Amino acid sequence: MPGQRGSEKRKATELLPPLRLTPEQKALVLAYADREGATVTEYARSRILQVPTSRARPVPSVDEQGLTKAIGLLGRVSGNLYQLLRAVRFGGYFDEAEIATERAAIRVTCRAIMEALGREP
Repeated sequence: MPGQRGSEKRKATELLPPLRLTPEQKALVLAYADREGATVTEYARSRILQVPTSRARPVPSVDEQGLTKAIGLLGRVSGNLYQLLRAVRFGGYFDEAEIATERAAIRVTCRAIMEALGREP
């Protein structure tokens, strides 16, 4: 039916009682699922039923959190540069210290992006 949410479209509706594991076993299951790019549920289902995982999710090859932080820094820097340029356009002064501060912020952001991409700055 159109308009159904993901949980309403599920075909698998039956649950089995909870599985108890030692902390070491849990860590192994999490590692195996992560290695296959599957959720723990998908991984367990594939092993119990001896079928391939239903859908493997691509594992991001970059540090998403690091890139998110870098994008935020770029937004802040671009806003500051906009304000400086606007002030100059309307007869304001050109403060070299503010420009130097923004240049330093840009360098920090570039380093953060390179690190998130797993490259040397």
